[in-house]
Amino acid sequence: MLTADDVRATRFKKAKRGSLYDVAQVDASFAEVIAALEASWQSGNTSQPGTSWSSGTSWSP
Repeated sequence: MLTADDVRATRFKKAKRGSLYDVAQVDASFAEVIAALEASWQSGNTSQPGTSWSSGTSWSP
């Protein structure tokens, strides 16, 4: 399963490579991934119930 660290590492690699526009595109795609992860975590289908993306993790540039 994708972890927050995996997502952050991938986002950092992609963001480093490109322009501000690329970062915005990457953020948009991660927003979809995060929404799907949150939905699956909240429904209790994973081994990480109660994991919250809102606990101090900011995805805005």
